[in-house]
Amino acid sequence: MFWSQWMNVNVVKWLRKDWQISLLRAAYAIEMGGHLENPATELAKLPQVFETAIEVGIYVIIDWHDHTAHELVEKAKTFFDEMAKKYREFPNVLFETFHEPVHQNWAEVKRYHTHVVSVIREHTDNLARAQMVARCGCCLCRQSARKTCGLHNSLLCKLARRVVTR
Repeated sequence: MFWSQWMNVNVVKWLRKDWQISLLRAAYAIEMGGHLENPATELAKLPQVFETAIEVGIYVIIDWHDHTAHELVEKAKTFFDEMAKKYREFPNVLFETFHEPVHQNWAEVKRYHTHVVSVIREHTDNLARAQMVARCGCCLCRQSARKTCGLHNSLLCKLARRVVTR
């Protein structure tokens, strides 16, 4: 997990108590010494953060933090399958399936999200009603959503970033 030297049980509790946070984004590192190089070590760091967030009543975003996730569809599907199975009963656990797509076009990003979100949906009857919520990153880190996604209405761009049609 990125910044795992700072993210632990005590920090989550402190952020809740002192900063009164209601949402924590847990960036799960894929590259740069993360999941690709040390999957067992990195996966072992997650439960303490997620379960502490659940315990203290804050939302936690499980963030697949990568710029080239579209090249790792099977790894992402395996990861989110495990996370969705484990945390399916907790409405305060959210999923961010592709953080910061940078140079991909909308077709690549949408194809990736379609595959990964379908795995998450296998573990809930009701993704649309927030039993499990997936945030789907958009092209160019959201900076050029209208241009890259071919949409001209900002409301539609926001919707496209969050929903992959069934």
